[in-house]
Amino acid sequence: MESFTFVLNMKLMLKVLRITNELSLLLQKNDQNIVQVMSLLVDVKTRLVNLRNEGWEALFQEVKDFCVAKKIKLPDFSELRPRWGRSRLDDDLKTKEHHYRVDTILAALDAILTEMDHHFNEASSELLIAQLETFILHVRRVDAFRSCNDFASLATKLVETKRHLAFPLVYRIIELALLLPVAAASVERAFSAMNIIKTELRNRMGDEWLNDLALCYIEKEIFRELDREKIKGTFQSMKDRKMSFPPPKRPRSS
Repeated sequence: MESFTFVLNMKLMLKVLRITNELSLLLQKNDQNIVQVMSLLVDVKTRLVNLRNEGWEALFQEVKDFCVAKKIKLPDFSELRPRWGRSRLDDDLKTKEHHYRVDTILAALDAILTEMDHHFNEASSELLIAQLETFILHVRRVDAFRSCNDFASLATKLVETKRHLAFPLVYRIIELALLLPVAAASVERAFSAMNIIKTELRNRMGDEWLNDLALCYIEKEIFRELDREKIKGTFQSMKDRKMSFPPPKRPRSS
């Protein structure tokens, strides 16, 4: 965590989350206006494009200032290194600054924008709005949907009546609205767990050990229900384990 790369990725993630926050909150509302959602989506994509094309210098300076303030060592940005996925013997060497700007920041933003374009391009947005208007007329006419008062019951009824096949874009939006609160809560729980687990006294643990501890902490209710004796037996039967449990203590004979 105390590295320039980690700080750079965290700062980028915070910027992206701030840009997409309003869209995320709007998608989580029960009384969604899909037209408003699609209109806001255009603005969010524009801001992401601006961050990609014009935001590097400001982000780069912000990360360097943060590292200096927190006494995190800055790398030599002029040092040459091979391109991502290339051999060190390859002659196509680039500076570390190029690696951070092109292979890290621009690559991440391009992936986000490509994914958004794939799911919400202009043509599909117009098709979604048209499909939504037909969908509203349809569910108002069909008696089976009169008992649907929320997204969960509506999604269930769509699958039961196989209407999700007739209105796939509308069904995708409903799925997204149902999944976002869970995804947001999971991210918040993960960050909370990381702050508790990785303290100043435990700041050198590796990613694998941190992931294992975070999983146990986040899903502690599930782990409490596991049979400890079965876990111990499974661990003892592993041939490539790094250590062994001590043998169980035998009761003293009187």
